[in-house]
Amino acid sequence: MNVRGVLVVALICLLAPPPAATQTTPKLTRAERDALRAVVAAVDAAGTLPHTDPAAWPIHLLRASDGSHYIAFSALLPPESSSAASGTLYVRLATRAAAPTVVAERSAVMEWLQGQRADPLPARAARVVSVPSGEMPVGGASAADRTGGGQSSTALRLVEHQRERARERREDEDRDRRAALEGGATAAPVMYPFEDFDVSAALVPVPGGGGAVRRSVTAGPGDFDLYVGWLPADGGRTPPVVMRRALALPPASANTLTIGSVIVAEEIRALERPPDAQAQSAHPYAIGAMDIVPALDTVFTSDERMAVIFQVINATATAAGKPDVTVAFRIVQDTGAGETLVATLNPQHYHSEVLPPDFDLTRGHPLVVAMAAPLDSLDRGDYRLLVGVSDRLAGRAATTRLDFRIAPSPRGLLREAPAMPLPRFDRQALLTPETLALILDGLLPAAPSPALARAFTIAREQRFIDLLGEEPVAPEETGVRTALRGLALLALGDAPASVAVQLEQALRLEAPAGPVRVLIGTARALESQHRAAAAAWQAALDAGFTTPGLEAAVLLAHLRAGDGPRAAQAATAARARQPADPDVARWHALAALQAGDEATALIVLEGLPASDQMRFLQLQALYAGFVHARGPGASAEGRARFTALARDYIAEGAPHAALVEAWRDMVAAR
Repeated sequence: MNVRGVLVVALICLLAPPPAATQTTPKLTRAERDALRAVVAAVDAAGTLPHTDPAAWPIHLLRASDGSHYIAFSALLPPESSSAASGTLYVRLATRAAAPTVVAERSAVMEWLQGQRADPLPARAARVVSVPSGEMPVGGASAADRTGGGQSSTALRLVEHQRERARERREDEDRDRRAALEGGATAAPVMYPFEDFDVSAALVPVPGGGGAVRRSVTAGPGDFDLYVGWLPADGGRTPPVVMRRALALPPASANTLTIGSVIVAEEIRALERPPDAQAQSAHPYAIGAMDIVPALDTVFTSDERMAVIFQVINATATAAGKPDVTVAFRIVQDTGAGETLVATLNPQHYHSEVLPPDFDLTRGHPLVVAMAAPLDSLDRGDYRLLVGVSDRLAGRAATTRLDFRIAPSPRGLLREAPAMPLPRFDRQALLTPETLALILDGLLPAAPSPALARAFTIAREQRFIDLLGEEPVAPEETGVRTALRGLALLALGDAPASVAVQLEQALRLEAPAGPVRVLIGTARALESQHRAAAAAWQAALDAGFTTPGLEAAVLLAHLRAGDGPRAAQAATAARARQPADPDVARWHALAALQAGDEATALIVLEGLPASDQMRFLQLQALYAGFVHARGPGASAEGRARFTALARDYIAEGAPHAALVEAWRDMVAAR
């Protein structure tokens, strides 16, 4: 199976950090301060709160420009806490204590609320882990990284930040121990690694009710507890709610090729301008003036498209700052017995010939890749998108994966209907005495030369090897003699493509078009060129030449090619020629289904003998009408008829009972 119509778009976002925004002290009303104080106090009291299920709090881990981790997240709030569309939001990142001697961390926000400090968010202005204005995570290595002779400035900033944090902790712990031994007061604890708040935060509506908080956090490596406190702006009717999630952040390498979290995009919106430093946390998925709306799950229907975005981190750069990276995509299905490859998508290439001239990894420009693919060829089930990144300059590779599921949908379930088996084309149908006699009669000129007459005698006796001899004929008979040679090659099993060339040459030499086009159609059918076969046979019919079953052969060729409208047209001629043939009637019903004419399909099927196949086609016609809101299946009577037929079909355990049961459930749900 191949995913059709794949659209892959490369996003290369060049985000040079602008000058840092001036830090201003928030001005809150008394009510806003009281609400924020209540939320911070609720978080303070939530140290033993159970960790939230990660499925209800998806995060995306990327790399910020200073080498720290950038964590974008969407936290699903409990329904009872979504009573208002806005409210007071407080986000805290707390270091998880590894030992009881670790110095407690304190809140700059609470100290500000209590009048003990002037700046509630010192990290936003001073910490090296802050995200520059309008910037999504960026990655890259400097020229020194490629030679192994040094470290990039990104890595140095990260290392310096980690060392500074460790030094502060050691100093605080030493002071506490000395004070405890001397009987004095302990030293003040360090600040939380990250805090942020918004007294007018907006909830993101969630389908089916409820809301989500969407924010970002920046931090160095370590083990943390991430807290979100929320107080709806509903006049105090709902108390603060607190969510807690464990977060383990590994050391961020500046030399290892890695792939950031794969973000499934629900939508991509355009912002009027990139958010500044203070607004970035409210737009955690903003890349410049593009704001990504992440999906809250990885469950799709086959009617949807899957769009993913991810960051390639630490790609090696040329002297001009350009990478040479290839990104490959594959889709595999989890069958229980292992993974089965179902699609290979178009690879993407990033190098100097396709990147903007001013793109420069060494200046911190991020390499962000986006891919979108339709899912209409995937059936229900569990799948994985496998992503492979190859860095050709460094000879390195990185891989990641995204698990996703295709859930049932009305159209998707209809596409799962198995194709009814069609008879394979049989070349021996050409060699029946009646058909062979008609073709030879159509080729025979009124007064053949002796040589050509002998050739026709050989052909009627089916001594086809003898027809391959090169006996001269009159110039005006060359086309007919070439057609006889093509007939012999076709009967002897020569390569159909070369036979077709021989027969096309006979046409150019003015051999009778009707019988020659029958032979050409036969050759094309043998090489599975069904559209070409149907066209050749139809041309013979249009020229007034026919053989037994030729109209039905045109119908079958269109069915094999999946051309419902043409098959439906051909079915009329085939039924007129063979009105009592049940096979032709069944093919007529299939043609009507392919053409979207479920009403005609049902009429034809009602005239056929009952069988599991016929009942399934009736169910398919009724369900297709339900899905497309047309024909009998769209009416209440049609749905009732479908339900009754489905009940009996399922009860008898007929061949496609499981699919019919899924159809029945979908109809019942509507």
